[in-house]
Amino acid sequence: MGGGLSEPPVPSVTAADASAALSASSDGDEGQGALTSFPVELSNPDDASGLADMLHQFLQQTVESSPTKLRAARRLSGTLWFQSAEDMDLVVALTFARDRIGVADAPPAELARPSLTADFLSTAHITTGEESPFALLLQKKISARVQLTQALFLLRVLRFMKIDDADASGQTDDSQPGRSRTILWLILVLIVVVTVAWLWFARW
Repeated sequence: MGGGLSEPPVPSVTAADASAALSASSDGDEGQGALTSFPVELSNPDDASGLADMLHQFLQQTVESSPTKLRAARRLSGTLWFQSAEDMDLVVALTFARDRIGVADAPPAELARPSLTADFLSTAHITTGEESPFALLLQKKISARVQLTQALFLLRVLRFMKIDDADASGQTDDSQPGRSRTILWLILVLIVVVTVAWLWFARW
């Protein structure tokens, strides 16, 4: 992104293309280790953007970090669009399919909700665990576009992407599932309240 991630134009690979490629690659994958049971696939790796490659490596390491993260990944179903703040034409589709994750560069025209927009430094902080994506949202270092019906999916993805101390040390955080769910629901309630308030005042 900016100077670091600017690259030649990437092929137009849609999220649907990524999902189709993932489905086709599932045959004959058994018996090849941890990633086989839950592959994280990068479409067109030879031509992938720096942002796509960074997110692919991060998601792959996150799935491998602990059984808790693997279980969280298996509960996710949907597509999150990740956009570069420095280059708005640089868009990456993250497709969560319960049994696998697809990462693919996508044309900016396909950008949809839910989506995150972040600069290179903020993306690096997320992928290295230096900062929580929730903290970056509150600090307005990254921005989110989401419909109300997609809010829970986005929150679950952000929770999955958050690197905890237990994850970094190779331990699990199974002792705190209730607290995590409570935080997610509180954030969801806050989003609902803010949305309703905005719609109410917009009428006047």
